[in-house]
Amino acid sequence: MLVAGAVAVEAVLLIGSPQALVNTDYPAFIAAGRLLATVPVAIVPHALLAFPSGRLTTRPARTLTAVGYLVTTVVLAPQYLFTPLPAPYDPLFVADRPDVLAVLNPAVTIVVGALVLATAVVLAHRLATGAAGTRLVLVGT
Repeated sequence: MLVAGAVAVEAVLLIGSPQALVNTDYPAFIAAGRLLATVPVAIVPHALLAFPSGRLTTRPARTLTAVGYLVTTVVLAPQYLFTPLPAPYDPLFVADRPDVLAVLNPAVTIVVGALVLATAVVLAHRLATGAAGTRLVLVGT
């Protein structure tokens, strides 16, 4: 239970914090906020897959969680590297490349949709094959 509580605290802290970092005039804070702004999207499936023990006990759960964090940090990097913003909100800007974004955005949408679907399948499988006590905890009745 302690690990599940730690994941919940992590989720609460990271859901509000990255966006707050962008609302400043300090380029380092803006960069950190832009880099971490989408991480809460990965925290939600992480918390769902870790419930109720607080651990990612299966290979699919660990893989989905790792891919979720990879997508929300690395794969989304071109969105802030290639989108021009007014100063000082552009500390990570490299070049104006709408062609890269035109290819990336639909691909990211497909990958995120697949992650959500795969997470739902893993959770449904856990519910269907779990012991009676596990199903009771998962369903809550």
